[in-house]
This record gives sequence, C-alpha cells and structure tokens, in this order.
Amino acid sequence: MNGLLCFVMAFCSVCVLMGGILSLSPDGAFEKPIKYVFALIFVCCIFSSLLAIGKIDFNIDVSGENGYVSEETVKAQAELLFSNALEKNNIEFTKITVCTDKLDDKSIIISKVIVYSSHSKEDIYEVLGQSDTYEVIVINGE
Repeated sequence: MNGLLCFVMAFCSVCVLMGGILSLSPDGAFEKPIKYVFALIFVCCIFSSLLAIGKIDFNIDVSGENGYVSEETVKAQAELLFSNALEKNNIEFTKITVCTDKLDDKSIIISKVIVYSSHSKEDIYEVLGQSDTYEVIVINGE
C-alpha cells in the first residue's frame, strides 16, 4: 500500500508543480522547447514513481490482534471448503456445520463436520473423506 501511496503523491505533486511552472513560462519562441522539457521531466517523474508500485505488498494479514486466526474465521473457511467439495460432486445438502476446538497452543482444529443431506453417507464420506482429526456426521432428511 505504501508504494501506491508514493505513486499518487508523486503524480499529484508533479502535476501541481509543473502546472505552476508552466503558467510562469514565457510565450513566443521558447514556448515549445520549454513544454518539451516539462513533458520530459513529467515522464521521468512518473516512471520513477512507477518503480515504487512494484514494491506493493499484496499479502493480506487475516490474523487477529494477537497474531492468531479467530475460530469463526476457521469455521467459515472450513464450511466454504466442504460445501464447495460437495457441490462439485453434485451432492445436494441443506446445511453444513463445522465444530472446532481450540488447543492449548492456541491452534484451532476441526473436530466434527455435520452435513444435512438426503444423499447416502457413503457418497458424502467419499467426497469429504475420513480423517483422524475430524469426524464426518451425516444427518438425513433435514
């Protein structure tokens, strides 16, 4: 974000400065050469400020104030992941509930995934898989 801010500041500063100096420039025989020099200076300033854009950091910090991701964020991401997996395999469901546990080291693990669907348990187990870290529970008819 700092690179973008530098570019905008440089662009606005150059525009204001060049406009002020151009209004003070003489008319007549020296008008065209002075405009060319100003245009060259303007282009150089824009290119140099464009180099700062390459330094923009596009990484987004999703952690909370203390450096850890919230439990709600983990639940939402897991629900989205499991629902996308079921939708890609044409398994209809009404609701997915993810249960999480927070460990002593403040890490968050998924303990249960509850799927409300009329499809067979075997189909859902095949898509979501069975894991040692979480249990998949299928509730039919809701």
